[in-house]
Amino acid sequence: MIRHEIDICTKLHHPHILQFLGACLVDSYLHLVSQYVENGTLNDYILSEARVDRSRLVRHHTSHYVPHLIEHSLKRQRRESHISTRKELSTETSKRTIS
Repeated sequence: MIRHEIDICTKLHHPHILQFLGACLVDSYLHLVSQYVENGTLNDYILSEARVDRSRLVRHHTSHYVPHLIEHSLKRQRRESHISTRKELSTETSKRTIS
């Protein structure tokens, strides 16, 4: 399952989403590699800023980015399904032509 999620992350390109660069397994721990962020991690920011409304931050990101990610995933699934169907049709046509 994590392999599928990593595959999706490699295909996401959006100005508001941290660019995913890769993943590696070291001593049984999965490490995710992303682009460098000058001001630290989101967790660092949340912990250092007492005025941050954590629940509002989560609601905002969830309501804005999750639908976009779902839409992206569905479009990808449709493309892959279409490509798969075209390959199957092409294979069937080739078999009929050869016979």
